[in-house]
Amino acid sequence: MEIAQLIESFVFRFAAAGVDNAKRVAEELLAHVLHCKPLEIYTGSALQPTTTPEQLQIIKRLEPLAERIENGEPLQYVIGQVDFWGLELKCDPRALIPRPETELLVEEILSSRIWDKKPATVVDVGTGTGCIVLTLAQQRPDANFKAVDVSSAALELAQENAQLNGLEGAVLWLENNLLEGF
Repeated sequence: MEIAQLIESFVFRFAAAGVDNAKRVAEELLAHVLHCKPLEIYTGSALQPTTTPEQLQIIKRLEPLAERIENGEPLQYVIGQVDFWGLELKCDPRALIPRPETELLVEEILSSRIWDKKPATVVDVGTGTGCIVLTLAQQRPDANFKAVDVSSAALELAQENAQLNGLEGAVLWLENNLLEGF
């Protein structure tokens, strides 16, 4: 089975299950299994399974993941990661999935006057995956960062993301309800 045929079969399945952006989801899922970027599937940069056993192995790895998507689980939870502003972040039910619109918020913060105050202090309330505070800490290592979440599980995930991206120690993590006690 050709890669294009495989993608089309999953697009058909996902569309029938009511999955939004079925083609993008199929491409992202296949790219995850092939350990490449979605574009690399089409450019030939991705490892192309050529033998029947290789093709069957790919399908065996795809099938349980596809079933989870058909059952309504978000792609980001299924593949366990999301790209955010150049950071690779773990993503699972301990926190909400970072939205693409949140990257616009990061752009606004980075271009704001907050950085005029030296050293600037930023508090990320409801940090979740840590996507905002970690991106800012990567871009502005000269500032002070604090991240707050009421969920210890979310804070654990955010700290894992800090470690994954070499940002340990860049953020003070606080389990707290909003800004209580600040």
